Amino acid sequence: MPESRWSIHDISRLEASPQNLYSRFNLPFELGIDRGAQLFGSQAMQFKSCLILETRQFDYRRALSDLSSVDVKHHKDDPQKLVNGVRDWFVEIFKEKNVSSATSLWHDFNIFAADFNENRAAAGFEKRTAISCQSLNTSNRFKTR
Repeated sequence: MPESRWSIHDISRLEASPQNLYSRFNLPFELGIDRGAQLFGSQAMQFKSCLILETRQFDYRRALSDLSSVDVKHHKDDPQKLVNGVRDWFVEIFKEKNVSSATSLWHDFNIFAADFNENRAAAGFEKRTAISCQSLNTSNRFKTR
């Protein structure tokens, strides 16, 4: 976290599951560390940018009311809205003018995912394993140097 100037936190899964009545709070905990770094960390950390996502607008207020001064984006559990929101955030943060449209990125992602899954299946991976490999492979492409 200290090396990255950007972070994305999806806090859309804060509700406890009916099975065990406990919710895992790793994501809000990590968000809290990032917010603390922004507010109380070194000067470099004060310029850190965080994208915070949730399912429904203002849901976070039930669990994380101290975020009221932060612009939290909502995606309605729609993967395409999620991609659009992340794309728009990158455009805002990096001030890029020549960026693919959200529709084009969504199309490209679906082609990538289909190709990846076909290649994993051809290599003998089960669907469950292929999906976790896809997540790792995709996230590694966005690590900062």
